[in-house]
Amino acid sequence: MPIHPHPLLVDAVSLDSATQLVSALMAADQSAQVVTLNPELVMRARRDAGLAQIIRAARLVTAD
Repeated sequence: MPIHPHPLLVDAVSLDSATQLVSALMAADQSAQVVTLNPELVMRARRDAGLAQIIRAARLVTAD
C-alpha cells in the first residue's frame, strides 16, 4: 500500500461558515470542489493517489 507524505485534512469550519462559503461561491458564479470526507473515502484515498490529490485540492473538505 502506498504511503502518502501529506495527510488528508478537514477544514475547521462551522456549518454556518461552510454554508456562507458555498453561498458566496454560488453568488459569484464560481465552481469549486467540496468533499465530505468519511472513513471509507480516507481508506480509498490511501490506495489511490489521484483521489488523494483531488481531496487535497478541494476548496472545502468537511467531515462526513
